[in-house]
Amino acid sequence: MKLLPPLEITAQYYKRSFEAKGIPLQELGIFYVSPCAAKIAAIKAPVGGYDSPINGVINMDHLYNKVYLAYKNKKLKSGSDATVKTNATVSATGIRWSQTGGEAAHIKGRTLAIDGMANVIEFLEKLENDEIKGVDFLELRVCDESCAGGILTRGNRFLTVERLKEIADSAPQEHALMKDYRKICSAHIAMQPVKPRSMVKYDKNIKIALEKMSKAQKLKALLPGIDCGACGAPSCEALAEDIVCRGASINACIFLRMSFEKKGAISQEESIKMMENIWGKERFSEKIDDIH
Repeated sequence: MKLLPPLEITAQYYKRSFEAKGIPLQELGIFYVSPCAAKIAAIKAPVGGYDSPINGVINMDHLYNKVYLAYKNKKLKSGSDATVKTNATVSATGIRWSQTGGEAAHIKGRTLAIDGMANVIEFLEKLENDEIKGVDFLELRVCDESCAGGILTRGNRFLTVERLKEIADSAPQEHALMKDYRKICSAHIAMQPVKPRSMVKYDKNIKIALEKMSKAQKLKALLPGIDCGACGAPSCEALAEDIVCRGASINACIFLRMSFEKKGAISQEESIKMMENIWGKERFSEKIDDIH
């Protein structure tokens, strides 16, 4: 589905709404509350050449503990200062979207919705082996019964699905904010072509891996982005990943190194030694006469 997910489109809506009211973007912060590693990764490293307007993700456990502590200490008041305006209306489509088949229901052609990590892996293996053909759209979910089987679901996931379906049947088909939304944003925001991701493995711990992924993205922004290969890595993105995984130094970039030399941060001798470590001493020991 080469469209941005509802999460990103909603963030665009609020960003443009506040911008239309004259609020400077540098004073605006959009944060997503979620315990889902898939959602966190999607925000920190979005696909399709897209920069997310979401500034960060707050884990549900952190927010819950803060609110619960305030509640226990009786610090929550019903006065105007403590009142937070929210839109509680959710459409039937929105409720069903988080369930297995919620996305596939809107795609024409042959669609399949698969949930559960083991089931997804098994199906993708069959797909790679050409055992399954002619599928137009795949909806793949990590959790059993999709979000109803997520880590914060207290009750039985099957009963949760049943309850969500009952709520969806009585909910309006269109969200109350749709008319206002159409005035500010496009109904669909398309992605650029999705390119293969790097297969770099940052860490076994998902929290540490996400932190390293974020650092790699910031480092990539510092690098020139011309993918010259002089550092020994095939691209600036690969160098950023190597630096985060401690397989390279930022000084490996010849452009940044020249800047560091100019500022006196490193000497010319140190710079030459770095190049020798990357390409070998023999590359720099040849004489001009030998070339002729």
